[in-house]
Amino acid sequence: MSIYEYQVNTIFGKRKELSNYRGKVLLIVNIFSTAMESSGISLNF
Repeated sequence: MSIYEYQVNTIFGKRKELSNYRGKVLLIVNIFSTAMESSGISLNF
């Protein structure tokens, strides 16, 4: 599976396809922390 096959939510709540950014430099940051994990928040992919 390619990174360009994923969709993400923007900070404004809209869905964006990463294929829109093909050919551009992407910086992907993991924001999941133990604080989120211990608070019961889970991310399902």
